[in-house]
Amino acid sequence: MPYIGQAPAPKVITSSDLSADVITEAKIADNAVENEHLNANVITGHTALGATPADTDELLVSDAGTLKRVDFSYLKGGGAFEKLITTTVSSPVASLEFNNTYFTTAHVDYQLRIVDFRGSAGAVPFFQISSDNGSSYKSGSGSNGYRFGYFGCNEASGTFNTGSGGNDDANFLLPINSDGFHGGTTQAVSMIIDIFDPLNTQSDAKLFNFMASSVNLNSSDDINYMAGGGIYNGSGDEDTAFNAIKIDMDSGNIDGGTFTLYGRKI
Repeated sequence: MPYIGQAPAPKVITSSDLSADVITEAKIADNAVENEHLNANVITGHTALGATPADTDELLVSDAGTLKRVDFSYLKGGGAFEKLITTTVSSPVASLEFNNTYFTTAHVDYQLRIVDFRGSAGAVPFFQISSDNGSSYKSGSGSNGYRFGYFGCNEASGTFNTGSGGNDDANFLLPINSDGFHGGTTQAVSMIIDIFDPLNTQSDAKLFNFMASSVNLNSSDDINYMAGGGIYNGSGDEDTAFNAIKIDMDSGNIDGGTFTLYGRKI
């Protein structure tokens, strides 16, 4: 209906004339929101993720001025190895296990880095493998079983020595000096264990194999550096997938240490 008489004067609309949330997305023109309209807390005002983003989590990036979304998997840095878990032993335990939660086809090779590894006095650490997720661990005897060789250097004498774990086919012997752990909590072992394709994803003709190195003090307070490698020479296990490992001791307990497992992707 047209006005009768003179039309009312135009009135400027202010924020008080609008109900809360009355402007919908459909009423905002495309490309109308410029950077000056974004509050400084547009990011910090939201709930924190609190963890490393998953590979499929999305982020917003400017590709030469064009906004695009990108999966985190394209942006994450780091080297070939990805940290899977860190376990800290602060009170004595009989053994430490890592199972198929961590040994998966997402990775090919693995590395276990051990810092401040301490055990019962005189004890020597063992290393065992499992193909049924830790329900049982492989054993052996004679020519079949855990075969291990090492070399070492004694700082005080400057002499080198070699040895074999062949007399203990039921376990891999990890390379620390023959008198084992000793002398209290300050005389710990640092160790790296490299495990190569335990799931046999790259070959059907490879026995389980690994290499390890360590440095520690012996009972005379001499520095000993040792390195070695082992193969599980189990008949018929050339194509077996091993999906769990266990660290334990020939006597006593693991008294302390930080154990971090990494996986390598291709």
